[in-house]
Amino acid sequence: MRINGKRVDHRRQFTLERGDRVLVRTPGGGGYGDALARDPELVLIDLRDGLVTVEAAAREYGVVATRTKGSWAIDLEGTRALRARMRAAARR
Repeated sequence: MRINGKRVDHRRQFTLERGDRVLVRTPGGGGYGDALARDPELVLIDLRDGLVTVEAAAREYGVVATRTKGSWAIDLEGTRALRARMRAAARR
């Protein structure tokens, strides 16, 4: 976090003045529905845009992505298998 171009400790409290602007960046939205039902291509777009990491794509959405020629691609078989394991684990 920065105030007037200077880095500040985000854990400290401070008072905003008239005209100050606040930008809040979060790692993602809560969303709705079953994350494992999300279209892997949409997760791929988020991965390419830097909104999720390859680890988060797998952990949160069950999407397995591989880096091919400098770009991300979905491993469909890996995604199906991971999602099946995740669903089975959730039923236990």
